[in-house]
Amino acid sequence: MRTRFVLATWFLVLLSVSFAFGQTTVDFGPTRDDVLKFMDVMQVRHTMSVMIEQMKLQVKRDMRRGMEAKTPHLTPKQEATIDHTIDTMFTNFPTDELIDVMVPVYQRHISKEDLNALIAFYSSPTGQRILSEMPAMMTEGMQAASDVATRRIAGIRTQVDSEVEQMRKKNETNSTPASRHENAR
Repeated sequence: MRTRFVLATWFLVLLSVSFAFGQTTVDFGPTRDDVLKFMDVMQVRHTMSVMIEQMKLQVKRDMRRGMEAKTPHLTPKQEATIDHTIDTMFTNFPTDELIDVMVPVYQRHISKEDLNALIAFYSSPTGQRILSEMPAMMTEGMQAASDVATRRIAGIRTQVDSEVEQMRKKNETNSTPASRHENAR
């Protein structure tokens, strides 16, 4: 019995030692510097500046559409005011602050091993080609998505207007002269 106990103990010791030596280094996740290196390879600052410019143009278009719905013919001065207001809003966009808040998100969701693989890929010629095309793809994608959203919103607006009009007509038909007189009080 004692021999079995000693053998079992040695077996557990050897098993635990083999697991300890068999393990690769523990992945504690990427460091801040790892994430910043990845962001540099990914040209995040450049991409953000392109995105900000695209957002600014889109906000200007949307603001003009909204204003033209209320005021059909905007004067050049009104257009200049819209442009100036939006330009001011996007001036000194806090890129560094955005990167600072993004680093912990990357650290939580990407392992060091995966991040190193991404860095290797995006440092390659293929990765660099993709990165060079990304701004154009984003621009075209945002425009396409904006067009879809605009059409969708217009359709929803038309449907809501129609339903509201039907409800108004139904209320008018259902109300009697006496009830209209009471509601006026």
